[in-house]
Parts: sequence; C-alpha cells; structure tokens
Amino acid sequence: DGTIVEDSLGLTHIYTASGVYDVTLSITSPEGCVRDSLFQEWITVHPVPVVSFTADTLMGCPGTEITFLNTTAPSLIGTCRWEFGDGNTVDECDVSHVYHAPGWYTVHLHVTSPEGCEGDTTAWDAVRILVPPTAAFSHSPSPTDLFRTTIDLQDLSSQGVVDWYWDMPEGDP
Repeated sequence: DGTIVEDSLGLTHIYTASGVYDVTLSITSPEGCVRDSLFQEWITVHPVPVVSFTADTLMGCPGTEITFLNTTAPSLIGTCRWEFGDGNTVDECDVSHVYHAPGWYTVHLHVTSPEGCEGDTTAWDAVRILVPPTAAFSHSPSPTDLFRTTIDLQDLSSQGVVDWYWDMPEGDP
C-alpha cells in the first residue's frame, strides 16, 4: 500500500514507506530563469497497522470462553473490530468470546490507527469447538421391587468417552 499525492497539474507520486517528506518545486521561466522552493516536512505518510493477535486457547467444548489479545503495535491502535466467525462482532481491542456451537471458526481483526490508516488480518479456521459427548444409559429390571434390588446399568454413551462419573443419591455405585 502507498499514499498517493496528486498536484494541481495531475502529477502523481506514490509514497511506499511511512515518514515525513520534503518537497522541492523547481520552475523555469520562458527566459530560462530557474527558481526552487523547498517545502520542508511537507508530506507526512502514516504507517499502516500490521495487525496480529493471539488467543489463550483455540479449541474447546461448547461454552468455552476464548480470550483474544490484539498484539498490533500499541501506537498504531485507534479502534478495533473483531469478527468471530459465528456472526458476532465486537468493537473493542482485547476481548473474550464464548462459542456455543461445535464447528470451525475464522477470526478476523480490523484495526484503524489514530491517523485513520487501516489494516487487518484473518485467521482461517482458527478456532475449533468440539462436538460434546452424549451421556446415556439403560437399566434393568424395570420396574424393580424389594425382591429384585440389583439393577444393571448399561452405558449407551457416545463413542470415545474416556471418563465416567456415576452419581446415585442414597446408593453406592
């Protein structure tokens, strides 16, 4: 990106680096006399924010809160706009966001500098919210009575479960 400066004659110059620039105008009369004018520090080209961010985690279950930290140079941050990939946006610079549904989410951060220069970055499929397991079981006999006090429980939970906790009030699992 560059800053374009155009004069009244339609001459254009593109500045490709930020900085403060002098401008010199040299004119020549029909008789061949030359005159120079120096305009010191006439043009200021502000830097474009190089936008970056980090997150405290990029994977979790539905309901996971993820904290995003804008790591763009502080002097180049005026305003921020986050897009979390789930339809939610926030106009703050450091944020936390809760993802409620399983899936992959693309996160986008747009930064406008105090001088109005804009930059952005996108992290494609950066956040993964996992499908939670399904807890289910069956029991027999059903119904039971005082003569059949043993109840068999069969786990019908989804595959891949690695930990179980049974809670049976007034009983011993």
